[in-house]
Amino acid sequence: MLTLYDGQFFDAAAPILTADMCDRVFLRTALRVNRTKLMFWDENIEQMAKILCDFGADIPPFLLRDGAELKRQIRRALIRNRLYRSTMVVIRLLHDDDRRICYMLHMTAFDTEEYAWHENGLYVEPDFNIRHLPCPLLPDRLPRKLYIDNADNISNVSSCNVYIIVGEEVIMLAPSCGAIADPANQTVVEAIAAAGMTPVEVSELPLASLTTADEMFLAGHLYGIQWVKSFAGRHYLNRQTRRIATAFNSAVINKGTEM
Repeated sequence: MLTLYDGQFFDAAAPILTADMCDRVFLRTALRVNRTKLMFWDENIEQMAKILCDFGADIPPFLLRDGAELKRQIRRALIRNRLYRSTMVVIRLLHDDDRRICYMLHMTAFDTEEYAWHENGLYVEPDFNIRHLPCPLLPDRLPRKLYIDNADNISNVSSCNVYIIVGEEVIMLAPSCGAIADPANQTVVEAIAAAGMTPVEVSELPLASLTTADEMFLAGHLYGIQWVKSFAGRHYLNRQTRRIATAFNSAVINKGTEM
C-alpha cells in the first residue's frame, strides 16, 4: 500500500516514517471512506482545525475551504492504491525541516461499505484489555483497552466511547468529563433517541456499573456501534444495542461528503 506524504507517493517498504519523522508527528487521526463518500468529513476537519488553534498554529492551506486540498489528495491516494470500497485513512500532521505543517496519509482497506456488526461481540478481560474474534468486515483499529482512573471510574476506551444500558436509559460520560470528542458522538445520541431510548450524560461512570448494566457497547466514527458481550465473566444481551446500531446505520448510510 502506497503512503502519500505531502503530495508524493512512497512505497510501503520505503523508510518514510523514520524515528525522526515520528518525532515530528503532533496529530494523528483517522477517518472512513465508503466508496466515494468521506464519512463525518466536516466533523473531522473541524476537529483538526480546533486542535491546531489550541496549539496556536496557523491552519495549513490543505485544511482551508473545508479541507478541499486534503480531500483531493485522499482521492488521489485511493485511486492510486485501487481502493474502491471501504477504507480507513490514517492522517498524520507533522512539521518538515522548515517547520511547515505537512500531512501523511496511510490507507487500510476492509471489505464492507456499511458499519458492520460484529456478531460475536467484544470481550473485556479482567485486565481491561479488549479482545474479539477476527472479523474481515471491520477495520483493524478496533479498541484494545478500557482505561480506568485512580478512583475506579471508566475514563475512556482507546479511539471510542463507552455506553451502558440500564432499563430504557443509555448512560455515557459527558464531553466535559472525559468522553472522547469523536466525530460520531452526536449521531450516536440521535440514534439512541431514534431507538426509543433516553441518552443520559453523567460526570462519572464507575467501573462497578458494568456489573449491573443490562447491555454495554462501544461507539466511534470508524466502526459504528459494537456490542460488548462480556466483562469479567458477566455476559450482556444485545437486543437494545442492535436497535441503536440499526438506527445509527440508517442515519449515516446516505450521508457523507462526496470527494
